[in-house]
Amino acid sequence: MMVQRVSLPDWRWNVMFCYDAVADDTDTILDLMDEAGISIDKIEAAERILSHIQSNTGLTASSFNSRTSVCVIGRASSVFEFQNTYDHEKGHVTMHIAKAIGIDPFGEELQYLAGEIGAKTYPVARMYLCAGCGEGR
Repeated sequence: MMVQRVSLPDWRWNVMFCYDAVADDTDTILDLMDEAGISIDKIEAAERILSHIQSNTGLTASSFNSRTSVCVIGRASSVFEFQNTYDHEKGHVTMHIAKAIGIDPFGEELQYLAGEIGAKTYPVARMYLCAGCGEGR
């Protein structure tokens, strides 16, 4: 698993992206969630999911108090499946931030936030978005 820490200073938010996660990464991810200040009930729910995580799935949990999210993107069976899970989980991060700070879900500001998350994650995500680029992981 690869972890990417992303700071979004304009939104005063931090995100820890966990790429290529498998069940053996559960303890590491739960530690990141604890570090992020995510509630124990969300951590326990995540543990049930992560301990049996399937390919092409993920999860996102956030703490509005610490303004931090943990975004998990499970191992993908193809580039398409990575893109699908990546977009899905980035969408959850975007909406959690929007809800926490009161961004209109129909306005331009939400799209700027989504674009910034995409731009900041691209340096790592691109390794999984290119067929064959991530071989050997």
